[in-house]
Amino acid sequence: DDGRDANEPEHNFGTVTWDYQPKPAYIAMKTLIQYFQGFRPLDRVGIGEVNDFVVPFIKGDKVKLALWTTGESHSIELGEDLRVARAMDYLGKPLNVADGQKIVIDDGPRYLALARPLPLWLDLILEAQQMDADRARAYAMAFAGNKERNDPYSKKLGDALKSDNEREKNAAQYALSVLAGKLGDSQEALNLYHRILKSDAGLLVKKKALTAVAIIASQRSEPIVEPLLRNTYLSQDAADRKS
Repeated sequence: DDGRDANEPEHNFGTVTWDYQPKPAYIAMKTLIQYFQGFRPLDRVGIGEVNDFVVPFIKGDKVKLALWTTGESHSIELGEDLRVARAMDYLGKPLNVADGQKIVIDDGPRYLALARPLPLWLDLILEAQQMDADRARAYAMAFAGNKERNDPYSKKLGDALKSDNEREKNAAQYALSVLAGKLGDSQEALNLYHRILKSDAGLLVKKKALTAVAIIASQRSEPIVEPLLRNTYLSQDAADRKS
């Protein structure tokens, strides 16, 4: 007996045990760093339920996803056209995820490396993320006038906004919020945020837009925002930003 008590709280701190064996927290952090090394995280995407987290990471033309939920374990559908090159759990254990298959998520993140072509919902978001401010402003002005620009992205975005596919529709609304975010507190940005808030977009996308509108603080927004403030999920971040 070396005198160490496993029940002593101080012996349970840190990332390794007293005999230098790695704890799950150490393995999880090592897996996260190695898997996403060199990748840039984007914002959480509003796919699935309110408690679900879908976060894309990009590096050049490579795309990876981190998936988890703070709610009960359940399956999430990311589209039949989702192609998975490699998948693992947060401890580095390989997962068998077939293309287009529903994925079971819980509070332990799953990591997916995707193969191209990407599903439409993700393609819409990534192209919006990579757009410069001038091009984003041109799209904002077109959508403010209910017009579509004569190019492939505008057609995809317009079709998705009118789609019956909730995943693609939410992704298109999210893409609009990304474009608005490139335009600061301009009127073009405000017009896009208003469009999102008046639509049937998902709660996460509306929350993102409502928070941005609270920062801009335009009187034009008051009639649009007021009905939404009854929903505490939507209003809390906006209230925090204004205070």
